[in-house]
Amino acid sequence: MLLKERLDTAVQVRRTLASGSSVVLSGPRGSGRTSVVEEAARLLGERAYVVRGSEGRSGIPLAACSELVSAFGDVDAEPLRLYATLPKVLLAAEAVVLVDDADHLDLASAALLSQSARAGVPMTFATSSPSLLPPSFRDARERSGWPTFELEPLADDQVLALAAARLGDELSPQSAALLLSHARGNPRIVLELVRSATALSSTTAGVDLGTLALTPVIRDLVDLSGLAADQLHLLHLLCLAGPLPMDVLDLGGVEELERQGLVHCTREEQQEIVSLVDPLLDDVVTETLTPLARRRLAGELADALEPVPGWSGVATLAAVRAGRRPDPARLELGARRALAAGRPAEAMELLRSGTADDGRDRSLEPRLAALLGSALSAQGSLTEAREVLEKGLADAGTDLERRDLGQQLGLLHAVRASDPATAVSTVETIAAAVDDPECRAVLLTDLAKWRMMAGQPATDVALALPGVGDSLDAAAEVNSALIGAMIEVMGGSLPEARRHVELGRQGLLRTDAALTFAPHLLDLSSFLAEVFDGRVVAAEELATRRRNAAARAADESLGMWEFATAEVALHVGRYTLGVELASRARRHLAWRDFTGLRPTAVALDAALMARTGRPSTALDLLTEITDDHRADVKVELHVARVRAEASLASGDRAGAAEILAVAARRAVEEAHLHLAVLALDEAFMVDPSTERAAELRSVAPPTGLAALLLARAESVCSGKAQAIIEASRALVDAGIPGRAGWSAAKAASLTREAGSEAASRSYRHQATVLASEHGASLWPDDAEGVVLTPRELQIARLAADRVRSREIAEQLDLSARTVDNHLARIFRKLGISGRGDLAAALDVAGLGESVDVSSS
Repeated sequence: MLLKERLDTAVQVRRTLASGSSVVLSGPRGSGRTSVVEEAARLLGERAYVVRGSEGRSGIPLAACSELVSAFGDVDAEPLRLYATLPKVLLAAEAVVLVDDADHLDLASAALLSQSARAGVPMTFATSSPSLLPPSFRDARERSGWPTFELEPLADDQVLALAAARLGDELSPQSAALLLSHARGNPRIVLELVRSATALSSTTAGVDLGTLALTPVIRDLVDLSGLAADQLHLLHLLCLAGPLPMDVLDLGGVEELERQGLVHCTREEQQEIVSLVDPLLDDVVTETLTPLARRRLAGELADALEPVPGWSGVATLAAVRAGRRPDPARLELGARRALAAGRPAEAMELLRSGTADDGRDRSLEPRLAALLGSALSAQGSLTEAREVLEKGLADAGTDLERRDLGQQLGLLHAVRASDPATAVSTVETIAAAVDDPECRAVLLTDLAKWRMMAGQPATDVALALPGVGDSLDAAAEVNSALIGAMIEVMGGSLPEARRHVELGRQGLLRTDAALTFAPHLLDLSSFLAEVFDGRVVAAEELATRRRNAAARAADESLGMWEFATAEVALHVGRYTLGVELASRARRHLAWRDFTGLRPTAVALDAALMARTGRPSTALDLLTEITDDHRADVKVELHVARVRAEASLASGDRAGAAEILAVAARRAVEEAHLHLAVLALDEAFMVDPSTERAAELRSVAPPTGLAALLLARAESVCSGKAQAIIEASRALVDAGIPGRAGWSAAKAASLTREAGSEAASRSYRHQATVLASEHGASLWPDDAEGVVLTPRELQIARLAADRVRSREIAEQLDLSARTVDNHLARIFRKLGISGRGDLAAALDVAGLGESVDVSSS
């Protein structure tokens, strides 16, 4: 299975060799070097010869070059004679040599190939790093300026897509995190981990791979050969404890491991911290340790870390693993810190190691039960977590204990079990038994969130509750800020929303009692404020960073950020990307949903399916949506988009526009002004009338996104093409290419109706190129499929630069006939007669004349 990215590299290698130049191919083991070498050799045909440097490990001189020597030289000749004659023979035969694992060549083979390269024989040297090549190759590379192609790691989305293609379904968040962290973008590791999964099972959240299986292939990819005993000892310590301070490690050993690329050092809070580079090291290295050796190393770590400030938690965990019994207070503190750092398994290990003097399990005491229940809940052991929390609640003797246990029970029911209604009833009962106003305030403001998730009224509940007033502690302030930010960002003041976000973040610094997902919800409100203020590019970058980080950690915010990026993809016109993200969001919100967004994600997925021409799939998805779900206007807006697509398909544009407008009016009534504006703008795109523009104007809040869309609507109603194009450019700058492309297409339509064919063609070209470059759609007017595919755009640009079809075919590894067929489709989509018009058509800055097409 050769990935497209690797196939493209193979084509580039073949082109470079065919031009007579040598090339270096660099990439870590398992990155696909061998596949690229073999594919490039296949493309070159009979003149290509592959030399496998790994055969040099046999210790036999010229073993790696045996096939080359037998084909072109005298197998009985002395090496010196071969060095003198073989390069000339290879050059005369126009042979091309591709060397895999060039850093493992024996000295004799390296000398022979170096001679051949200096003689002008085109060669590929594939290596894990150019610095590891034999000196003669490095010198020739620097002297001759050979190009280097580096095999970049696969992006996170590519890793997940590769696994999904092999499994036929998306991975669960836990398995996705395992794969992303261990594969590090290496396709061979991805495929091997998926192939060797020990316990494949399908869950509502996706396919679970089970525990990591160490196969011979994976062990071979972790090369520990040549490590000294002291270096291996350092790796053992890092594998058992995770990152460690340099103060407790041997400096010389660390420097050597860093030189070999096995560890890296960072500075954190005035300390040098040493970490493993490759998570696979952890599994491969510790596999060889006996239980006794692990206990001995854990004891060594506990003793070394004990006096180091800030490392008491790690020292306590090491002491537990060494079989010791640390002070109960230290166990509790360590568990709290482990939970705060997102390591529930460590928290459980610490809590369950503590016993009272009479042998009782101390972890079930009310104060500790809240911690253990939280850890179990985070691990997905919901039944056991509930039992622990309910027992702790029954034994609770203080309001502080009831508060902590009530928070965790609410979180378990509302988020982990996706049952906010039960969370509401449970927390209401607990809050009624709490007298302390500050403890009660925390529970009641949590209750406001659970009520919102359950579709119950909750606006301003925290501030309106009797007895709370000014006594809200920092945790309650955080929850109040969450509610305030959500309300303001949907239909109020964006500056006020940002103020609430900042208050919430300040509150988080002063409490450890806030809900675990509070920072994510504050980030979501901040993201929405950026989107609604018209800074979509920055918002997308933020959401993508958060999504990737959540995927790598199996963080419970993953589904939320997948939903957020899918929603943006819908509104900027990248429907294909949106389908992929919405599908993941739907699965992963079934796993963790502290936002109540899963029904909205299902409806969003259906809307995107409808927009990409899959109405039956969209309707199948909507069967999951109940009347209760449609009580949420966010769901109803996406249902309306599905229904509008059906009307568009039947030719009823006015009906489609009205379906969108009706849903938008309901959004206005429920103070979701920004969502209403987006839907009203879609209604205008379907039916660009002055009435639709007037309705948009009547509800648009004074924010950046609304201003952009209103300016575009008014420019269309003005009938002035240049004004429409200026609005289109503003939309492009804001990061909304689909609506920008529609605007240019509208300018083309208006100028054509006014009789200006030249201007119309120019605007039409701009619309096509805008959408094509950004992977966007010209909805709702792309029925003729005028957007160029990525391959068509690539060929169009080459042809516009006067590259001939045969040369384009060679560059892209296509036949000349295929290139000509692509060009014919490109000419049709752009409405041009041939190559001579391509440069002007692709120049989106070269707009046609400004034409006033308004009626007088």
